[in-house]
Formats: sequence, structure tokens, C-alpha cells
Amino acid sequence: MIAEHRDTLVRPGNLIGENGSILYGKTLYKTTPVHGRTWYHLYFDPARKDKVIASFMQKLRTLKDELEADKLVESHRTMYERYFTVRETPVRGRSVNDNDQGKNLRDLHLPDHPCTVAKDGGSNRQEETQALV
Repeated sequence: MIAEHRDTLVRPGNLIGENGSILYGKTLYKTTPVHGRTWYHLYFDPARKDKVIASFMQKLRTLKDELEADKLVESHRTMYERYFTVRETPVRGRSVNDNDQGKNLRDLHLPDHPCTVAKDGGSNRQEETQALV
């Protein structure tokens, strides 16, 4: 659902400004045979997006430092393989480079656009945070 509305959520008409914070919100109405009438409330927080990206970049920097120092952490192995290329030569020693995948935020597998979906339908209400990618 979020992917369908990614391009239309951040618009002036969806702006919600409170106490100096900026959020974007949108309400969708759908009728389904299973849930009946349901309203979906989408919210996007650009400040939170920036924090998530900065935190992830710090994590990548830490991983690169671990690789350069040859002090690997076993639980980080998947991320090492996904985001870095390590080369060792007798003359130049160890070289750690970013993979091409690390150049594009869409390929980083992180919630670069955190978005909250609140679902109202009948007597139940559910909330979940998903990536707006």
C-alpha cells in the first residue's frame, strides 16, 4: 500500500505541522470483503528519515573500520558481503571499498522513508511502520 502512494504522500496538501515538527499524512478509504469499510492513515516524518539514514551510514562506517582493522564480527558477515569489497595484495595490503550497491539508498535495504500506517476498520486498529521505498 505504501509503495502505491509513495510519490503522492509528500505534497503541500498533506502537510501536518505541529509544535515545529513537520509530518505528512494521508487518509485512504477502502472497502474489502474481508474487512469491510477500512480507513488507512499514512504518515511520513522526514526528520525521522534523516535520522535513520545517518544511523545507517554510521553503521556502515563502523563495518568498514572493522574490515580495515581485520577485526571481524561474525554477526556482521552478511553486511560485509553486501556493502563492501575487500582485496588483499602483498604489496599494498588490505583494501576495503564500498560495493556499487552502497551508492544508491534504494539498494541499501533500509527504511529510507519510514512511514507509519494506521488502519481503522470496525472495532480494531492496527499500526505498523514500513519503508516507503
